[in-house]
Amino acid sequence: MITIDDVTIGYGRRILMENISITAGSHTLTALLGRNGSGKSTLIRTMCGLAKPLFGNIAVGGRDISGLPGEETAKRISFVGTDKVRIPGLKCRDVVAMGRAPWTGWTGRLTAKDEEAVQKAMEWTGMSSYSEKTMDRMSDGECQKIMIARALAQETPVMLLDEPTAFLDIPGRFQIISILKKAAEAEGKTVIFSTHDLEIAMKKADRLWIVDPPRMLDLKTSDPEAAAVVSRIFRIPQVQA
Repeated sequence: MITIDDVTIGYGRRILMENISITAGSHTLTALLGRNGSGKSTLIRTMCGLAKPLFGNIAVGGRDISGLPGEETAKRISFVGTDKVRIPGLKCRDVVAMGRAPWTGWTGRLTAKDEEAVQKAMEWTGMSSYSEKTMDRMSDGECQKIMIARALAQETPVMLLDEPTAFLDIPGRFQIISILKKAAEAEGKTVIFSTHDLEIAMKKADRLWIVDPPRMLDLKTSDPEAAAVVSRIFRIPQVQA
C-alpha cells in the first residue's frame, strides 16, 4: 500500500498539485490520468523518492519514505521511467539482474534466490528467450518488457511506471498493461502507471487517479459513473470500460 498524505508537489514557486491525500492498496492496478503538464510524471517521481514533495508525506506500508536510505526505499518501490535503454553489449539477463541490487549488497553477487527472482521475472514478461540478447537490437516493446522484468525482479510491494506504453503499438500496449495487471493480482502488488491512453486505463485498471486541478479524483473503473467522469474531464466521447 502507498499513502499520499496532504502532499503538494511542484518546482520552486510553481505548484502542480496541492493538498493531495489518496491511497492505493495492494492487489490493485491504478492508472494515473491527466493532461500534459498536469504533474503526472512529477507525482510518480515524488512517490518513488526521486523528487521531494513541497509539503506532506508519502508512506509505503506505513513507513514514511522521506526518512529511508535509498537502499531501503528500493526494497519497497521499483520504478520504470520513460527513458529508452539501449546499451550495446549489455545482455537482457544482466539488465533484469540489476533489479536485485537492493538485496545483494555491495558485492552484487547473485544468490540462488536472486537467480530465481531474475528467471521468474523474465518468464512472467515472456522474455526468457531474450536472456542473451542485447537491448540495442530489440524493439521498443521488447525493451519495455525487459525494464518491467527488472522492476519485477526487484520484488517490491509497490511498482510505479511513467508512461510504460508510450511509443508502442496497440497490441504492445495491451501486452504491457496485462503484465502489470497480473503482477497486481497474482503477486499482491500496488501498481500505478501514468498514461494518456484512456481506453487501456478504462479496460485494464482497477482504479483511476485523475488529475483535475485543483483536485485529484479517485474512481473505480467498475463505477457506472467512471466513464462519464472521464469523458467530461477530457472532453471526449464517452469511453467504455
